[in-house]
Amino acid sequence: MPTKHPKFYDPKKQKPLEKSIEAAIGRYAMSKGCLWWKFTSPMNRSVPDRVVITPNGVVAFLELKRTGKDLTPGQAEKAQNLRDHKALVDWADNVEKGKRIIDEWCAMLPRAVTGLDEIW
Repeated sequence: MPTKHPKFYDPKKQKPLEKSIEAAIGRYAMSKGCLWWKFTSPMNRSVPDRVVITPNGVVAFLELKRTGKDLTPGQAEKAQNLRDHKALVDWADNVEKGKRIIDEWCAMLPRAVTGLDEIW
């Protein structure tokens, strides 16, 4: 009897893993010209998984979850803290939602930065 290859799954029987969702959304984001960076922050648990920088300069954070899973309390707190600091933050538990988020961010105008020449 042939065995199923572990890469394949029946969505009616199994939910895709977070890494599969992350990979598919990442391929989509990069196809749209976005930078797709893994975000880790030592000594700071529960930060979002990815930093997304769109071709038009929008910088945002994206948390990826397995289908049907919700943010942990720590992740929800970090996301709110980022929003309180005027950062764009969202989360997706499926590929379709992730693509919609990427499309929204790609359609946004970047926030104006003043005095950039003085910083550099």
